Amino acid sequence: MVEFGEVISSHTIKKWTLLKNYLEKYTLIMSNKFWNRFFYIDAFAGKGKYDNYDGSPIIALNIKYPFTDYVFIEINLEYIRELKANIEKLSPRKAEICRTYPLNSEKEVDIQISYKNTNVNSYLQEHLSDIVPEGIPCFIFLDPEGIIGLDRKTLEVCSKKHRVELLINFPIYGVIRNVDILLPQNEELITNLYGSEKWKEIRMKIDRREERLAELYIEGLKEFFKYLPYTIITNERNTPIYYLIFATNNYTGFKIMNGAMQFGQRKITSFFKKR
Repeated sequence: MVEFGEVISSHTIKKWTLLKNYLEKYTLIMSNKFWNRFFYIDAFAGKGKYDNYDGSPIIALNIKYPFTDYVFIEINLEYIRELKANIEKLSPRKAEICRTYPLNSEKEVDIQISYKNTNVNSYLQEHLSDIVPEGIPCFIFLDPEGIIGLDRKTLEVCSKKHRVELLINFPIYGVIRNVDILLPQNEELITNLYGSEKWKEIRMKIDRREERLAELYIEGLKEFFKYLPYTIITNERNTPIYYLIFATNNYTGFKIMNGAMQFGQRKITSFFKKR
């Protein structure tokens, strides 16, 4: 999703660059293995094109070795219509699987694309197990617009899926803006985002407030994920706009993203859940 209207900012481009960087590496590995399918789910898909820039759905479709299955979730019906139209303009492609392993088993399969005009949280909580067969690799991009739309319960459900990896946009700029002007509806949204009201203990603090609010969010993810590297995306004034957090229980995925996140970014840190 593109933040703050239709203007494509430098931090949005950084986010898309990081996503593409990781997906290229991820699908290179997946297509060399014995998987017959591997999924990409874009949970806040948007419309795919912005001022001639490719958004996350088209970036994910245009990588060298595409996924076999794509699921685009978007609650805005007009965006879904535009996304379909933008994707239909792309040249038809097939996904290459099992390119080198097992030996002499290279083959191509038709790419499957589905569109879901619905609420992300209810859909993933109720249907993720139906969408992705058990044991099949799945990458989920969670890029909400501001603080609207992403509940902690959804992350818990995703974490229980075997071989799932998530890239989560934690909108620190939106959180700060809303805790400063705390309307009742925003208070509920922030609590849903964190899964508790612990954020209220930090909102009035001056020292390291932004960093503490982000750390609290990441700390809460340790309950579900073992590896949690993140990078801070800033704007032209070097103000943090969001934290991109990679959440996985797979060490190989962690190593790949750890490398991708160091591409032109400001900070990289890794968290490990205590076992």
